[in-house]
Amino acid sequence: MVYIYADFAPIHTHNIPVVIGTQIVAQLGGGTFLLTGLAPGKYTFTSVGGANNPPLTLNVQAGRVYFLRMHQLWGYGYLGGAEYIAVNESEGKKEVLKRRRVPLVTN
Repeated sequence: MVYIYADFAPIHTHNIPVVIGTQIVAQLGGGTFLLTGLAPGKYTFTSVGGANNPPLTLNVQAGRVYFLRMHQLWGYGYLGGAEYIAVNESEGKKEVLKRRRVPLVTN
């Protein structure tokens, strides 16, 4: 299981697409999180909206729970996308409890 939470305040009205591999799986806004079950394997997490969105590669293992913090990036007066930062389980659980879950995008 992978939890991804937005670390920006709920007052921000911008939603940032969460991209796993090449697939947009959800849109996170301030004060939100998502939960997705992924089969074991290597996954790349990115966002759209800016040229300097560093990807995070995660090797998902069976039975493990992962927490990723989505940090909003800004350009010169515009939303520049986001970066993902892996956090420990204690911090991740605490932060997820403060947020509202959003659904995954279905295609």
